[in-house]
Amino acid sequence: MINKKVLIKYPAFFEINNDGISIAFPDIPECLSCAFNKRQACNMAKEALKLVLHGVRIDKLPDQKYPIKRFTSKECYVRTVYIKMEVKNNYLYDKNVVDLSNV
Repeated sequence: MINKKVLIKYPAFFEINNDGISIAFPDIPECLSCAFNKRQACNMAKEALKLVLHGVRIDKLPDQKYPIKRFTSKECYVRTVYIKMEVKNNYLYDKNVVDLSNV
C-alpha cells in the first residue's frame, strides 16, 4: 500500500476573551483548544485538528456541514484551518501524535 498525504480543511471559530482565545470546530464538536494570542491560536487549532483526526479512517471523516466563510468581528473570527496528514492503510496518521492505545 502506497502512503500518501492529503490536505484536510475545516472551519474554526476563534473567540477572543479577556484571558485568551477559545478555538472550536463546529463540524467536530470534540475538537477544542485555546491560546493566548492569534499566532498561537493558529498553531493550536492545527494541532488539535491533527490530534482528533489521527487514526480516523479516511472514508469516515466528519462531514463539513458548516459553510466555510471568513468572518471577523471584535469578539470572534472564523477561519479555515488547513492541515496535511499522511494516509496509511486508509487511516489518517501524523508522525507527531503519540498513540498510547498499544501501551
